[in-house]
Amino acid sequence: MISTASLWIFIVALVTLTGFFSWSVRSKHKKGLLQKLFLMLAIAYASWIVPLIAMYFVPSDNKIAMFVLDCMMQPGGALCSPLYFCIALVFVTDAKKMSKWMRLIFIIPALTILVSWTNPLHHLYYVNFSTIRSEIEFGPYILVSGFFSYVVLICAVLYVLRYGIKRNSSLYWKQCTALVISGLCPLIVSAYATFSGQDIPITATPLSFMITLIFNAIAIFRFHILDITPIANQHILNAISDSYLVLNDDCRVVELNPSFQDMFAEEYGISVSKKLSECVGSNITQSSMVYSILAAVDSSRQGKTHISYEQAVTLTKDNTIAKKYFVVDVSPLDIGGKIEGYVIIFKDVTQLRDSMKRLQASQERMMEQERFAFLGQMIGGIAHNLKTPIMSISG
Repeated sequence: MISTASLWIFIVALVTLTGFFSWSVRSKHKKGLLQKLFLMLAIAYASWIVPLIAMYFVPSDNKIAMFVLDCMMQPGGALCSPLYFCIALVFVTDAKKMSKWMRLIFIIPALTILVSWTNPLHHLYYVNFSTIRSEIEFGPYILVSGFFSYVVLICAVLYVLRYGIKRNSSLYWKQCTALVISGLCPLIVSAYATFSGQDIPITATPLSFMITLIFNAIAIFRFHILDITPIANQHILNAISDSYLVLNDDCRVVELNPSFQDMFAEEYGISVSKKLSECVGSNITQSSMVYSILAAVDSSRQGKTHISYEQAVTLTKDNTIAKKYFVVDVSPLDIGGKIEGYVIIFKDVTQLRDSMKRLQASQERMMEQERFAFLGQMIGGIAHNLKTPIMSISG
């Protein structure tokens, strides 16, 4: 039933998951709802493949042992689909805790586990259990569990896809693509196993859910969708004229708005999912802005306070070199008493500085004119005072 290749794949997956569990327990990083759901998905998958590994070493003619191992597989197999659905739902809605109706999703998986474990009493799950795939005869309840699995997978994929289209952001598209692929793989494999009429091995579905775990991990550790929760609504931030940059706790770029993209991204090599320290180039003038940001972030991290400073930037656009001035605000994102990231806002004060210079020059001209006017009046008064006695003496 279990091939040697599948056995080794499951063993490697189990060792990797064990390492992940160990790291997760020892990590002091605060876990949000998405992290907890992903950890639950990993645990469910581990509980699914452990009985599969054991099946390799159990004689196939031992039906009792095989049935017991099959029952042990049911919790993991029943929980993976709804857990993936919850991950997709929480990612889209940015929920902080499980709602009541989200918990109701797990009623069917709980019922599936109960029905499979008590199958000898009613034969609703298996009419005839066999170690040979072609001899297995499923009961009526398999339609319920199968239909439920298809519905939650399809809904999750469509929900994430719709969210990515609405956001229309490179970061969100990467995140959504990873989540969509992680849901499509088990969906396609399950549909093929159900409707193709082919003799599909029992390991096909668990192997497909391994893709789900891998792409969720890519989304987490490559695109960092679980690092921080955006504090501000993105579509409002995209509408403002000021440029902004969102960093996570290790100064990796999580998001930037179109204004920052147009003004700084290409000039300084700043892009989403890239560490800010990697954007330091050989040009000292260009690197000064990045160094200033890193220094401000470091000061903000140490003092856990808001930092504001003025930055002069030389930009080249359409073969024209222009010098602009910005007031840069670095605000730490304090979540649960721990700094999880930073929002950096660039306020263009170039026109304000020019206006202040023009106003200052105008005031200086006015003061100069007033001085000349006062000097003229003073000279006129002196001339009048001198003229009066002279006229008297002359008379």
